Amino acid sequence: MSEHVFLCLKCRGRGHDVEHCSAENWQPELDWFFSHARRSFKVGIDSSSSQAICPRCESLDLVQLLELHPPWESQTELGDALQVQDPSFIRKLGLTGSIQFRADCPVCCCLFAITPNPSSIEQEVFLIPDWTISRVSGELGVVTFDSPVKRDYATCLISTLHPSSISLPRQIVAHRGDALCLLESDVLPQRTLGGRQIASNQTNANMVLDWVEACVDRHDISCAPIATKDLEQVRLVDIETLKVVHFPGPDCEYVALSYVWGDVSQNRYGLGDTLNALPKTLEDALSFTKKLGKRYIWIDSLCIDQSDENDKSDQINRMWAIYRGAWITVIALSGTSANAGLSRMSRPEDYAQLRCHIQGKSMISLMPTLSQQIWETAWGSRAWTLQEGLLSPRCLYLSDHQMYFDCSSMQCCESLDDSRSWAHKLTPSCNPTEEGFVTWMLRQAGAGALRIPLDWPSRRLEHWGEKLNLYSYRSMRYNEDAIRAFNGVLQRLETIYPKGFFLGLPVEDFDWALLWRSQWPPVRREGFPTWSWAGWKGPLFFGQPIDVKKTRRIATELEISVAESKRIKRIFAAKGDSAADGEGIRITIQNDPIDVSTQTEPEEPNFQLENYPDAEGGSYLFITAIVLHYPLDFSRPQNRVQQGGEYETFVFRVKDVRCLIRITSTDRYIPGHWLGDRWVIDQQEQSVWTLMLVARDHVQGFILHHLMLIKIQEHSGIAERATVLELLVPLDELDILKEFRPQKRRLVLS
Repeated sequence: MSEHVFLCLKCRGRGHDVEHCSAENWQPELDWFFSHARRSFKVGIDSSSSQAICPRCESLDLVQLLELHPPWESQTELGDALQVQDPSFIRKLGLTGSIQFRADCPVCCCLFAITPNPSSIEQEVFLIPDWTISRVSGELGVVTFDSPVKRDYATCLISTLHPSSISLPRQIVAHRGDALCLLESDVLPQRTLGGRQIASNQTNANMVLDWVEACVDRHDISCAPIATKDLEQVRLVDIETLKVVHFPGPDCEYVALSYVWGDVSQNRYGLGDTLNALPKTLEDALSFTKKLGKRYIWIDSLCIDQSDENDKSDQINRMWAIYRGAWITVIALSGTSANAGLSRMSRPEDYAQLRCHIQGKSMISLMPTLSQQIWETAWGSRAWTLQEGLLSPRCLYLSDHQMYFDCSSMQCCESLDDSRSWAHKLTPSCNPTEEGFVTWMLRQAGAGALRIPLDWPSRRLEHWGEKLNLYSYRSMRYNEDAIRAFNGVLQRLETIYPKGFFLGLPVEDFDWALLWRSQWPPVRREGFPTWSWAGWKGPLFFGQPIDVKKTRRIATELEISVAESKRIKRIFAAKGDSAADGEGIRITIQNDPIDVSTQTEPEEPNFQLENYPDAEGGSYLFITAIVLHYPLDFSRPQNRVQQGGEYETFVFRVKDVRCLIRITSTDRYIPGHWLGDRWVIDQQEQSVWTLMLVARDHVQGFILHHLMLIKIQEHSGIAERATVLELLVPLDELDILKEFRPQKRRLVLS
C-alpha cells in the first residue's frame, strides 16, 4: 500500500481512494459544492510558495493550459470538445474508479475540490480550459467569441465528468460547479477577468458600491430604478429611527430585501410603529443597508401588514413597482429562514476559497456560478422570490460562497476581478448596431442569471413562457398563491401584453398559452381550473409555434369568452384570416377540410350563462372551436426519447397516408378505446373525450395541429383538460382530414 494519503471522490473522505471506499451509495453530481464536507475543505489559505506538487500534477502543465486561447468560438463548441479529446487543450485525469488525489499535494487537493461527484467508477474526469467570462454570462454563455477582443479574457479550468449523470448540455453542466483560475496579478498582461481573493470574514460593502457606481455610470435606463406613482402608497423602514414610514418621495434611494421566511413567526407592524426584536436576517439587512450608506429599506414582513388581507392584496399588486424602484435588491441567497442571518454577518461560516502555488503563480477557485447557486438554494426553490429577482434592475446575491451582482446589463462576482474587463466597461455609445443596449450586451457578455431582456413585442410569447418555465420549478406553501406569487412578473409583462392576463395566461396569445405541457407528472392544485397552468404543480414547457415571432401562420377557428360581471365577455378570437391581435395569416391552404368546417354553425345553442352558475367563480372558458373525431392509434411508437419529460411519436395511417401523433406532456391520459364516434374510458363512465384544435403551424412538409384532449361530463356538458397532443398531416395530403370529421362546436372548459 502506498504511503500517501488519498482523497476519495465517492464519499469525499480522507485516507483512501474510490477503489477502497466502503460507501454504498454515490452522491448527486453537483451536491458536493454545497455540502458540509466541502464547506470544511480548505487548501492553501495560509500556504507559502514552497508547496510540494506531485509528479502527476507537474506533468499536467496547468499554467500552460490556463494561458491557452480555447479553440472554440461558442459554448456549444465547448460541449463538443470532449468528443475530440485533443490533449493540447484537454487533460484527461482518468477513470473515477482508479484516479488518485493525494492529500499532501495542494494541486491534487484543488483538482479534487473542483471535480463533481461521480455516479460510477466508469466515468472519465477531464480538465477543460474556458474563458472566465463564461462564469458570469449565464447558462447559455456568450453567443460567440468571434473577435480577438472577445477572446482577451483569462481562462479557468473546469473539471467535468464524462458521461455526466445530468441530462443537460455539457457546457451548462460544466460551468455549474467550481473552477480554478490564476490570480489577476498573475494572468498574462493582455488578458483580463482573472481571479480575486475573497474576503471571507466580512461583506465587502465598498465592492458593492463600486459595482453600483459602474452600473450607474455605464448603463442605460434599463438598469436605473424608476419611482412610479404606485410607490406613493408603499411603506419603508427608516433605519435611523427604526420606524415604519411612508415612501419619502421619488428621490428616495432604498434597498429592498429578498429572503426566505421559513417557519419564523414575525411581528406585525403598521405605519409609525417602531421595530423591535427582529429576526437575524432582517437585523443584518438593516446593518448592511447602513454600510451601503442608505437610510431606507423595504422588507415585506415589516412594510406590509400581514394581518390585513386588503393591505396584503394592495401591496402585492405593487410588487413590480416596489422592486423596480429599489436602488438595489439584496438577496439572502443561502438562508433557509428569516433567522438564518446574512452570509458573513451574523453567519460567519462560509466555504473556503481554494488557493495553491504552481510554477511561481497563484491559482485560486472561483466558486459555483450564480445560476447554480439559484438552483441549489432554498431561495431558488420558493415561488415568491422569483419575481423579486426578475423585477429588480440591480440585484446583490449574498451566498455562503461569495457575493454576486446582477443588473440588467452585466453580472459580476466577488472571485473575479472585473476592474480591467472590457465587457464590464461597455456603454451605450459602444453599441455599433441599431438594436438596444441591453439586447446588444446579451451578445457581448451573456444573459446573466435572471435578467429580463429588452421588451420585444415580437417575442412576447417567449418572454412570458421563459419566466413561467422558471416559476414552475418553484414551490409555495399555500395553493391560493399560485398566481399571486407570479403577479409581479405579469405586471412587468403588461408592457408587451397591454390586454393583460386571465388566470396567468396572456390574452393576446391565449391559444398558444393554453398549450402548456408538463415536464414531470404533475399534481393537481385545487382552486384553479384544469386549463390553467396554475391548476397543476410541477415544471412545464410553454406552448409555442415553430417561429415565436409568427404565432398564427395558418388560420384556426377559435373563440374564447369568460364570465365577467354576470355576462359572457369575449377575450380572444382567431377567425378566418385574422387573429385577435390583428396579425394576418401567412400560409394559405387550398381545399382545407378544417377551413371548410369553419363555415358551418355549431349544433349547440348559444351559451347561456344562467346554465352555468359557477362559471365566474370557477373561471370557466366558453369556447367555440373545431373538434376532430378519429380513433388515434398509439400502438406503433416511432421513438421514445427523454427530453425533460416524455417525448413520444406514434405512426398511423389514414387511407394509406402516413400521419404522426406526438405526445410531449407528461400529464397525458389517453383513455382506453373508442365507442362509435365517441372516445370513452369504459361503459360506466359518463364522459366523452374530444380533440379540440387550438392552433396550427407548418413544419417540414407537414401541417402541425396542436390539439387539446378534453373530457366532457355528459351530465353537465362541462369539460376538463386532459393533455395536449400534436397531429402531423402531410401538407400535400391534407384532404384526408375529412376522415377526422372536423366540426365546429361550443364547449365549456373548467
